[in-house]
Amino acid sequence: MKKIIFHTIIFGCIAISQTAFSETVYKHNQVQLKKGSNLVYDLQGNPLNGIIEYKPSTDNNYQIDSMLEKELRYGISFNESTIIRASFKNGHKDGKWQKYEDDTLIEEFTFQNGWLNGTYTEFDRSHIGTIRQQKEFHYNQCIQQTDFKKGKPRYTIKIADDIETPIVSKITGLPIPKSPKETKCEWKYFTTVAYYPNGKIAKEKNNKTKTIKWYRQDGTISAYKETASTKIKEMADALFSAYYENGKPLLNLFIKGNKSTGGEYYDKNGKRTRLDASQATDYLMDFVLSQSIGGM
Repeated sequence: MKKIIFHTIIFGCIAISQTAFSETVYKHNQVQLKKGSNLVYDLQGNPLNGIIEYKPSTDNNYQIDSMLEKELRYGISFNESTIIRASFKNGHKDGKWQKYEDDTLIEEFTFQNGWLNGTYTEFDRSHIGTIRQQKEFHYNQCIQQTDFKKGKPRYTIKIADDIETPIVSKITGLPIPKSPKETKCEWKYFTTVAYYPNGKIAKEKNNKTKTIKWYRQDGTISAYKETASTKIKEMADALFSAYYENGKPLLNLFIKGNKSTGGEYYDKNGKRTRLDASQATDYLMDFVLSQSIGGM
């Protein structure tokens, strides 16, 4: 399969016709650029409103390709059957973009006034219509990625903070992101989420706050781990709590490394029993072994 940079496939495009929604569909040789402008125009000089349909293996428009190399760097692959459908409004990338192979929808994503914004979906090629991966974008910032298995979410990485809020233009009233080229899913701090086969969240780990939450398959929280305060750093570097199904406390443990230095156990009536390091570590190991997804 041949590789091509996404911006090099976007615009060299296909034929004027009418879709079911009465949107004009353009070929690659029926659009143009103007010097000094990053907008796309029709051959009459009007900002493009409609769809460019492009077959990368045969269509070429090097002038438009060159312009897009400076604008977007999102990777995409294609073969001889690939067709790209790209929507525009007032000359800007705007609306739904789709990639087809052998007349089957493979990828779908959305632009808003030139910015990648919303859900990017990649479908499983071996199971038509089944989602393989989704990424969420906020004005060209990748803020979340979820992998699927047989159409159900299995693993998510999402931004915990530092999501850029775009400045709004006083002229157009539209957002102006500071980093228009940042379209890769890269981040410093993030949360990872693992799922049960039924799609419910099993574990949620925040890499900045160093907290972990474990859930039962019915959605109730089963345990919580957080960083210990500096006041007790000699005794513990983390605190661990487990809960009964009704939400009442089951365990409160001090954790140092991979062991517990002590804690408390509560029976179902709320009666508390103090635990020494050995007893507390046994309870901790029992919990770890009970976790089918991710452990501690």
